[in-house]
This record gives sequence, C-alpha cells and structure tokens, in this order.
Amino acid sequence: MSHGQPDFGMYTLAKTIYRLSDMGELAARLGSIVTFDRRGDVVWLDSFEDGLGAWNFTPGRPGALYATDNDVANRKGFSLKLTTDNVINTGILAASYRAVPVIGCLGFEVSFTGPFTDEWWEFYLDYYDGAHVHRAIVRLVGGSTIVTIWVTAPGIHTFNLAYQLHSLTRGFHTLKLVADFGNDIWKRVIIDNQSWSLTDYGLLVQGDISFPRLYVAANLTTRVNAVKERHIDDVILTQNEP
Repeated sequence: MSHGQPDFGMYTLAKTIYRLSDMGELAARLGSIVTFDRRGDVVWLDSFEDGLGAWNFTPGRPGALYATDNDVANRKGFSLKLTTDNVINTGILAASYRAVPVIGCLGFEVSFTGPFTDEWWEFYLDYYDGAHVHRAIVRLVGGSTIVTIWVTAPGIHTFNLAYQLHSLTRGFHTLKLVADFGNDIWKRVIIDNQSWSLTDYGLLVQGDISFPRLYVAANLTTRVNAVKERHIDDVILTQNEP
C-alpha cells in the first residue's frame, strides 16, 4: 500500500486558505491548553474544568482552604484557588499522584497568580521508584529576584531572575520545569519569556520506600501572619522532553 499525500491533499495550494500541517498548532487553535511550551509529549493535563477529583490537599492550618474558582482563570472557565491560614510560615499544598511513565526527561508546567512580597510558591515534580525519591523542586519568593531549585549537595541552588517576577492578581505567570530522571540531572526552568539551562546540577535524591509514582504539587506559603489567596491553572505533565 502506498503512503504519503496525493497532489490534491493537504499540501496543495488553495485560493482562500493556508493549509495547516502542524498538528500542535491545530490543537492550539481548537482550544488546547498546551500553548506555552509545546516540547515533549503530553502525559496528563488538567485545567480544573472538571472539578478536583485528581487532587489531594494538605492544609498547613485549619483555616487553609481550597476550591475551584470561576472568577479568575488562565484560559478557560475555572482555576484552583488556594487560601492559607493567617499564621506565618504555614500554607496549603495541592498534589496529584500519577502513574509512572517511561522514565526519562519529564516536564511539569503550571500557571499561577502572584507571588506577592509576603508569600512564596513551591512547585514539585517528584519520581518515587520504591527505594528513593528523585526531586525537582522550584521555589519562587514574592518581591525577590531569586529562584531556588533543590539539587544534590549542598541541597539547594539559587540564581537571579533578570527581572523581578511581577505580582499579578488576576493575570497568570507560567512556569515549566524539566528534569532528566533517567540520569538525575536538571534540564531547564522556564518562567514566562525566560529560560535557564540547569544541566550542571543534579537532582536531589533521598531514600524513600513508598510506592512508585509521580508526584506533582503546588505549595502556597504565607511568610507573615496574614491570609494569602492565589490561583493555579493549566497543569501539564510531559515526557520525551528534548
């Protein structure tokens, strides 16, 4: 059987339209949330349009709350709103446990509001193999130009943004972290329009005998005795990242 396209197929010229051969672009035009960074193959995604059934929540204090919110969203109609209690250095963590794909270069993308001066976000992509946990963690501190990642000894590494991450109440920033879990090294971190290569740094690996899984999470923490309320949206997990 022959393969390919006939001369009257999708690559032939047309008078009123331009042919579209990029399937990623086609998906974006049809409403996919995978538009920020299209590298990698999507394993799982969530835009909170169908509720919170894929998520687990750990409040740091009894007053911490979580809920879907249709007042603030990145692309579609809903986002996840996280609210801390009013006690310093406490927060609320949203996590999802995923089945382990073929281990290699994995990516975790998330859009978020804030952070403001008196709070921070932490984003996790952890791989549990039954004996160890391999950790790719990024912390963003409001009002600071510093990004912190978790690495092998001494345990953390900080580097400066070229600009301060602006505090957005309704608009969203987007972060994507990529790590090679087959070789336990970082690949890159992308925040909005900037990207940092991190291949000189190894992942933090710790002993842990809990069941094999992937763990993606977002943790909002207040740094003062005040309630903080922020949103996340458009969570995307990828594999086969370059």
